[in-house]
Amino acid sequence: MQLFGYIIVAFACLLFTGILQAQIAVPEVDVAISDAIALKVLSFALKIKSQMITDNPKTIVFSPVSIMSALAIIMIGTRDERLSNLTELFGQTDLEKLHQQFGLMLQDVVSSIKENTSPLRKTDPWHHDSTDESMRAYVMHGNGTQTVRLANGLFLQKGTSLKLSHRQKITANYLPDILHVDFQRRSVEAMNTINSWIDMQTDENVDEMVRNTFDTNTDRVIMSILTLKAKWEMDFITGLTKNRDFYRNREGSEKPISVPMMTGAGALPYYLNTHLECHIIGIPYEGEMTTMYLIKPLKSSVKLLEAFHEKLTAESIEEMIKKMRRSSTSVVLPRMKFDKMLVLRSPMERMGLGSIFDPLQSFKNKKAASRGSFATKVLDDFTVTQFCQKIYFRVDEKGTEVGDGTGAVEVRTAAAATFRADEPFIMLVRNDITKLPLFYGIIHEPITVGL
Repeated sequence: MQLFGYIIVAFACLLFTGILQAQIAVPEVDVAISDAIALKVLSFALKIKSQMITDNPKTIVFSPVSIMSALAIIMIGTRDERLSNLTELFGQTDLEKLHQQFGLMLQDVVSSIKENTSPLRKTDPWHHDSTDESMRAYVMHGNGTQTVRLANGLFLQKGTSLKLSHRQKITANYLPDILHVDFQRRSVEAMNTINSWIDMQTDENVDEMVRNTFDTNTDRVIMSILTLKAKWEMDFITGLTKNRDFYRNREGSEKPISVPMMTGAGALPYYLNTHLECHIIGIPYEGEMTTMYLIKPLKSSVKLLEAFHEKLTAESIEEMIKKMRRSSTSVVLPRMKFDKMLVLRSPMERMGLGSIFDPLQSFKNKKAASRGSFATKVLDDFTVTQFCQKIYFRVDEKGTEVGDGTGAVEVRTAAAATFRADEPFIMLVRNDITKLPLFYGIIHEPITVGL
């Protein structure tokens, strides 16, 4: 399983030079504030999905935490209406605590083992369920590790500088890589520099992400990259993967499509919500830190799922996860691949964040230490010209062993619950330590090209 999320945030203003090593005492984790931030990030995921309009909405997958990480950096360097809108988005009025706690959450997200995360954070009850004798036939791999990278990059026009207080906060909380390029005179070289940085962060898993040169007015680009590589805790049985019908509209006249479906079974977290008429299953990854949750109405289609999504809230999702318990469960899930650039400016404007894209005239030119005759320009407030995210997403049986199939097949026939993702469904990849949504998606039709 490999998931990659990338953010491009392009600006038409000036930023800063250099890295400041701020000597700041490490704050303690505040679980109440952290949980509130995580809920706001999940709420953001639901809201921006509702604003996404596509011509062929087969699948939409994006990384909420990567977007919010970029917005947090923007938030430090803005003010007035823009600051007010972003403050409301994060739901915290104490901005110092917001950046401290969000920064600590992101540090725990990238930990490779649970023992390296804050002991103050508690996982949901299903993580502590014991597997009784009837479940011991399932093959489980709970002691593995995951690889998560969350990297922020600031690419700045040569000869620009950020306000000192902004630089301190960004460096202390979000640990960005800072590189200077010449967007205005060497646009191709700037593009290549950014793509090389992306290659380094993703082990060259993505071809050129930035394929167009920059406008001469561009003075900075923020890159926020999230990658997840993890094996399943349970085994999907490679020998049982075969083409099955996927129904976009089971009750209508639309014919089903044939997609490769994986089959697995295990002591999986599961909950049936009779009030919302849906069910949710969790497919954990090794290491007990991250889980893929699948949510599906009991009767689903493209239209029914969209209507269900409109009434779904971050609070209701978290409530369902709290009520999940491990039980003998079988799951049928499509193999999927998603590789696309999402342009997010319009959806963000429709959800009330248009102020961060407004033209800005508030540059402050200050004298600063110069190299030769090249004076540094200092930015006091800034705005955004474009906001994009590149997603590479792949789900398969990777990490399974064919020889482990027999026991799982025998127990699966007596599974207490079955989750068949053969109709449109919602996907949430969640860091269960911090409750942050790493990836969120609506699967109307699995994309299988290139698998």
